[in-house]
Amino acid sequence: MGSFAGIAIGVLIGVVTSIYPIYHINLFFCVGLLAGGYVAVRIAGGRGGQIESVQGLRIGLWVGVLVALVVFAINLIVQGGVSVPTGGVDSPPVSILDPIPPVFTAFLERFVAGFRNLVSGGFYVQQPGVTLGERLAYGLVMLPFFSAIGGIMAASMYRRQPPVTPDRAQEVPISPY
Repeated sequence: MGSFAGIAIGVLIGVVTSIYPIYHINLFFCVGLLAGGYVAVRIAGGRGGQIESVQGLRIGLWVGVLVALVVFAINLIVQGGVSVPTGGVDSPPVSILDPIPPVFTAFLERFVAGFRNLVSGGFYVQQPGVTLGERLAYGLVMLPFFSAIGGIMAASMYRRQPPVTPDRAQEVPISPY
């Protein structure tokens, strides 16, 4: 299998871990995205597992970007995502496909509202929620970051190191002091 198959399976893992209530796994350092990048690089490396860290980084970045675009497209098709209310009456609904954990989404909402207020000179009336475009922009930054970490981990864990020759193994620099 090539890198395309690895990226496709990594994107599938990223999208599956974005479904409500499975997306709660992403509260632990975006484990779903790390796993997507990791699995994509392992599949792209084949049986030998010979893949460089830079290639692992690229494959992980592609996985994150494509997960963000696929989730955006699905949410756009479903008119902003099918909303599932969480908690009390005043709590905002959560999108079913959301790779970003709810804690980070609340941070994003506050950040965007503060930015809008700053740009408008303090005359902005806060509307609850984040638009799909803002979610896409945030996702295009965060998702590739975490999936690239997974890709680098996979590439570095299974890279073969050159053997150390016995005559060089004992060389230890001696300090003149």
